[in-house]
Amino acid sequence: MLRAGQVVKAQVLGIALEKRQIKLSMKQLIPTSIDEYIAEHKVGDTVSGRVVDGSTTSATVELGEGIRATCRVAKSAAPAAETKPEAKADLSSLSSMLQSR
Repeated sequence: MLRAGQVVKAQVLGIALEKRQIKLSMKQLIPTSIDEYIAEHKVGDTVSGRVVDGSTTSATVELGEGIRATCRVAKSAAPAAETKPEAKADLSSLSSMLQSR
């Protein structure tokens, strides 16, 4: 693929001083679909996707081909149980019953 003397662009992945080595990658410079997706969207954008896996705490959403994101499911408030107002005791009948005894 490459020939001696050819000028290329590469990203430095690592430097090992003790071994006197530099690790380079040309592949890192090629934009991927996720790079393009990130470039097209910003924080706060509303996006749509397809849920591919879900549980009670999170869901995996496919936003595009090969682009998946994990969304945490918000804990919703449990539906409040319908509570009946407490019936007040009819003390008048209780006091009349006690007086009769």
